[in-house]
Amino acid sequence: MNKVFLLVLSLAIVVILSRFFISITGFSVGEADVSIMDKLQGKITTLVFRSAINISDLQNITTEFTNIGSLPMNARIEENIYYYNATKLDPVAYYYDSSVYLMPIMKRIYKTVFTPPYYGTYYIKVRVPYETKVTEMWGVFSVVYTAPPPQQIVVVVPPSISGEINYIEKEAKIPKIFLDYQKNYNLYPDQSLLISVNVNNVGNTNIHNLRLSTSTYNLITTEVNPKVVSSLGVNKSVIFLISLSIPKSITPSVYPLDFEAISDNAREIGSISLNVTSLNVSAKDEIYQTILNYDYLMNELEKSITEAVSEGLDVSIAQRSFESAKENLNNAKDYYNSGDYDNAKDKLDKVKKNFEDVVFQLAHAQLRFYVAPAFSPFLIVILAIIAAIMFLVFLKTRKKGEKRPKLLREVSEET
Repeated sequence: MNKVFLLVLSLAIVVILSRFFISITGFSVGEADVSIMDKLQGKITTLVFRSAINISDLQNITTEFTNIGSLPMNARIEENIYYYNATKLDPVAYYYDSSVYLMPIMKRIYKTVFTPPYYGTYYIKVRVPYETKVTEMWGVFSVVYTAPPPQQIVVVVPPSISGEINYIEKEAKIPKIFLDYQKNYNLYPDQSLLISVNVNNVGNTNIHNLRLSTSTYNLITTEVNPKVVSSLGVNKSVIFLISLSIPKSITPSVYPLDFEAISDNAREIGSISLNVTSLNVSAKDEIYQTILNYDYLMNELEKSITEAVSEGLDVSIAQRSFESAKENLNNAKDYYNSGDYDNAKDKLDKVKKNFEDVVFQLAHAQLRFYVAPAFSPFLIVILAIIAAIMFLVFLKTRKKGEKRPKLLREVSEET
């Protein structure tokens, strides 16, 4: 009896001590603490290319993807290149790497060479699917006739001859980004959503080459606009729109949408929880919430257009898309008030596309690329060759015209 009592007492002491140990250290053999769970996470750590090249040059693109999580993964780097054709992006090239196995902290570097077929502006979309997730990033460059001007030379003032150091009082340039966005969204399968992220420059220097990189579950389709913002001034902000499409086959759960605002001199990360539930909301409630969201975006985009116009930018294409958005939104409200929710939803889908066009065109209008001359040097050479050939043909034809018939030459010789 004493042995049984001692055994029970020993087991009780072991249980108490084990729970105390778990509460102190966070370590458990039977259960995994949330704070130390394995994590599947990858990141595009490098995207390198030249911002402007000649038509005769090749564009070298280097992409680096890193496994920043704690689990091994299979990943593949994909690159799509689009040509900006007036108001839309036309695909012109697609490259992809073989799938590679990456342990934590391992990197994969993928290099490609692109031959531009036209002059103008090109956008690069890098997409890396890995296991059940996918991450994306954008870039932009121009193809011109002449080489960009040389970089500005920085002159460093040396110490004076007397040995005294010349100090120049200058405020430190500190770039800083602040993200303003909604942290949680309730969704359901087969739903589309437009999420807005306000990127604010709260530092004391301009931010250049700003873009938004996203990472989420691979069945959720994402599209970011604008692709790249060339410059964001101090105390200025820009709206990035993330278009989401939730598939019908998705399992109800909470999916993270991780994103990062990246520039040449600053970056900031953010995360949104997508709570996908099987309970569908009514069409009336969904449309009502969408109209409220789009009313807010309408006001914000109108401010952005007004500011761009005051800066002397040509935003005529963005203004046309904005007017179409305003008209479609008004029509959606009319359909909603009359109870025609199907047509209201169709109009709101058009508003969504209009908004994406507005932010894309606003950012594209800010791009400062070198304008091509009126005539290509190659075209001038070709025209010169054609002119020379025509001149030779003209001379040959003229000489033939000056020759007289044989009978006339004999008569002339006899006389």
